[in-house]
Amino acid sequence: AQGGLTPIRMDAKDFGPCKRNRFYWMNIPVNSTDHIKEVASMVSVDSLLDEGYGAVARLLQDEDELMSTAVKANAFLASLSRIDDKRMMKYELEDESSSKNTKYVLKLYSVSERERMMGFPTGYVAKPLCKLFSELTTNAFLLPETSEEGKTYRDFLDRDFWHYRKECQFKFKPNSVPPFFQLALSSPQEGKSQPSFYMEDQYCKHLVGNAWSIPVVEHLLGRFVELFDDDALETYTGYTDPHPWEPYLSM
Repeated sequence: AQGGLTPIRMDAKDFGPCKRNRFYWMNIPVNSTDHIKEVASMVSVDSLLDEGYGAVARLLQDEDELMSTAVKANAFLASLSRIDDKRMMKYELEDESSSKNTKYVLKLYSVSERERMMGFPTGYVAKPLCKLFSELTTNAFLLPETSEEGKTYRDFLDRDFWHYRKECQFKFKPNSVPPFFQLALSSPQEGKSQPSFYMEDQYCKHLVGNAWSIPVVEHLLGRFVELFDDDALETYTGYTDPHPWEPYLSM
């Protein structure tokens, strides 16, 4: 027990298409998960993948297993060396015209797939990160460096982004298209003397790897709504739609 509380162990695979086995310390009652687990434990990643892709595990299953076995994504991790390891693979059918010597192209789970599997709306992580990297690339570095008037980032960058100068470190990697470099930045949460540097797509995956499974958190905090009148409750923008799998679609 921690602080007199006995932890509750929950795995996101019982609530949706990806694994995330974690302990939670709660001082409020938590409802039974049986009614959700009975249905959601059989939800697979298949319908959450981008169009044209399949789960690698399906390639090894016979016809009976295809119908009866759920395929879950492994827990998404946050470190730079593990955000794209071999456990994060899907396949793309390259040549459907020949059943003999069929070729498959293996690719890594995209940011949008990871968002959906964790219960976030598509773009929840990617859209603000796109804005952040675009703002820093253009207004913190490109325009100040190319300005003929000797202007600095303060002349171009929105003040809301100034704190990144002190909280993050930056690196630049070559790119074949304008502006011919890609920005990589360290996480402001890292206290390491040699921090990891993430490009935009990598930073998105890093944040998803540090995130909570939304269906699990919803269940853990579900009793909170009993503390408020119905007219005091409001759904966050973007969360009016249920998670795109059962039993949430029927709730």
